[in-house]
Amino acid sequence: MSFFDCTICGNSHKLITLLEFPQPDIISKITSGQVDVSLDIFGKNSFVINRETTVIQPLLSIPIIDFEDSFDLFIWVKIEKEEYLSKLEKLRETDFQKLNMKGVLIDPIPFFSGTDNLGIEVEVDEKEKNHLFSIVKIQKEIELKSFLKNGISKKELAIILSPLYH
Repeated sequence: MSFFDCTICGNSHKLITLLEFPQPDIISKITSGQVDVSLDIFGKNSFVINRETTVIQPLLSIPIIDFEDSFDLFIWVKIEKEEYLSKLEKLRETDFQKLNMKGVLIDPIPFFSGTDNLGIEVEVDEKEKNHLFSIVKIQKEIELKSFLKNGISKKELAIILSPLYH
C-alpha cells in the first residue's frame, strides 16, 4: 500500500489509483422511470438509448511515471449511432480486431480542466471478453491529453487526490 502527503492538510493518505465515476444522469433517469425511453444493455456498463446513442464506460489509464501503477478512471462516453454502427460494420468486414470510435465525454472530469463535452477516441477490441473499452486519444489540447501521452507524477496525482479526502 502506498501513501501520499496531502496538499490540503499535510497528513498522509492512501494513494488511490482507480476511480469509477457513477452512471450519468441520462442512464439513471431512464432506469428509475423518470424518463420514458428505451434502454438496451449490451454489456457491463454499456447501453443504447432509443437505438440512437451508445453510452459506454471506457477506461482512461494514465501512466504514473514514478510509481509502478497507473491512474485509472472509468468515465462515461456517448457515441452517436452512425459512428458506432459504421465502426462495427468495419470490424465485421475486415480482419481488424481493434479500431477507434469517436465519442464525447458525458460529464466533465472534475479535477481536469477543459473536459466539458470533450471529444475522445475509444478503442474497441473485438477479442476483449469483458467488453472493456479504452480511451486512446483526446481531441483537445489540454493537460489531460499530455498526461495520457506522457504520464503523471505521483506529486501531480497528490494534487488531484487531496480534495477527495476533504
